[in-house]
Amino acid sequence: MPAPAAFRESVLTRIETALTQLTRNPRIRGLHRLLSAEAGVELDRPSYVALVTLDAGPLRISELADACGVDVSTMSRLVDRLEARGLIDRETSPGDRRVSLVQASAEGREVQRAMRAWRSEALKQLLADWTPDERERFGELLARFVRQADDYMREKGL
Repeated sequence: MPAPAAFRESVLTRIETALTQLTRNPRIRGLHRLLSAEAGVELDRPSYVALVTLDAGPLRISELADACGVDVSTMSRLVDRLEARGLIDRETSPGDRRVSLVQASAEGREVQRAMRAWRSEALKQLLADWTPDERERFGELLARFVRQADDYMREKGL
């Protein structure tokens, strides 16, 4: 059954426009640089994403690359940089000595914690004039949207 014209036209257009504006690389990179500076941390966005992804525990570089949506060669270079900075530890897999597992080091977890604290503070400021119910509903709807986007991509084989 087709959606009503008002839904198709105005609501979808507003949502698509807002998502495009939010996720435009200059905006995301600028916001990340601002939060990094406020946290006193020099960490680019791909490095932050990799460290957050490693919350799940040690991963193969190929698994980390897949989870972050980049190719293995890009992730290998990023892991090398993070390891050189002491933010990632690399170990040989006990089951296969040819395989490296990476995990956030203690320093990497501390950097990530500092970034998360500043990101949380920024969200508090951005949502300060929203009611508690609006904030709660926004959190629920955004999480639902992300889950459904993940499901959609899986259905499409991505």
